Amino acid sequence: MEQEYTTSTGYKIFYGAIAAVLIAFTLFISLVNNEVYRQTPGLILFPVLGIAGAALIIINLVKRKITISDYSVTRTNIWGTKELINKDIKGFRIGSKAIFIYPIDESSSKLSINDYISIGNDKGLKESLSSKFKDLDKEEFEEAKQEILKDESLGVNQEDRELRFNTSRKYTMWYSIAGIFSLTLSILFHTDSPIVSVILLIYPLIGLLLMANSKGLIRLFAKKNSAYASIFMGILFPALALAIQSTINTQIANYDKLWWPVAIVALLIFIILYFITLKNVSDKILPQLIFALIFAVVYGFGSVAGINCDFDQSKAQVFPVTVINHYIYHGKSTTYHITISEWRENHSSENVSVTSSFYDNAPVGSKVNVNLKQGVFNVPWYYITQ
Repeated sequence: MEQEYTTSTGYKIFYGAIAAVLIAFTLFISLVNNEVYRQTPGLILFPVLGIAGAALIIINLVKRKITISDYSVTRTNIWGTKELINKDIKGFRIGSKAIFIYPIDESSSKLSINDYISIGNDKGLKESLSSKFKDLDKEEFEEAKQEILKDESLGVNQEDRELRFNTSRKYTMWYSIAGIFSLTLSILFHTDSPIVSVILLIYPLIGLLLMANSKGLIRLFAKKNSAYASIFMGILFPALALAIQSTINTQIANYDKLWWPVAIVALLIFIILYFITLKNVSDKILPQLIFALIFAVVYGFGSVAGINCDFDQSKAQVFPVTVINHYIYHGKSTTYHITISEWRENHSSENVSVTSSFYDNAPVGSKVNVNLKQGVFNVPWYYITQ
């Protein structure tokens, strides 16, 4: 029995349109710059390459196919045909952009099916591979899981260990989803609420507690399909949200005084991560160290900046200034900015992010106040009032 998989009609139209646009653009540029090409004949190489690229796209659309039979797996494209005999195939892995089929002989090259989502029946392709060969990711996951479940510290019997294993993965998944959601909300809805700041400050620490109490089941970072749960995104995203909130809602007057407390907090977090998770990792320690450092620095900055400003009880010094310009920035979210006149030595006019209501009530030429405060960590910061 032989099954053949080709590029879907929708993707053929899509890639065909790209090729057509490439040809049209190349011809247009050539006509517009006709005189330039006459003076410099070598430049004709660029439109030739553009048309050749479009031709390659079209030819590949016609030739590309994956054939799975009882004898072999064959991939055909513009660059030729590659075949692996079924009895020589060890298994396959499904990545985010490609499917890789591995031979038993490790000295032989693997067969790659790139851009597999553009195949007309990619689900059928996966099912066909699964019915004939081993899914190496699933196999490795099960092997690692069975090895983990031998750890008697996870429970007195197999049933208890498996329950703890599944519970850890479930909690980590929901924790990470909520953490990612917190960053999305921070980007879309800017708020200076101290309650939000406290939540973002505490949330990553809850993740550290989850890791500490997981008995090694939850790691800072784990590769795709690992038997260990990864909590990196769950703690990084709220830390990023905290840093964004601190940057948007307050203005640090002197960053030179910020870095020492940030470095101390980052070092403390890194040490905590080392003792609760990194020291127990026996393989691929370098990526774990890199991810730990990234999180420690981001959380160090966000937490220090947030605490320094949100919990500052010092008395503000007030400096009257004039609004000399303002504008609205439309990106992933809309932000409002005013430019204020000079109010401190060695600084000219400054751009400040404000709320939409403040922006509407502060036209160019109006007077506003700069409120300068000392900061919890002795890092001066300011905010604008009317």
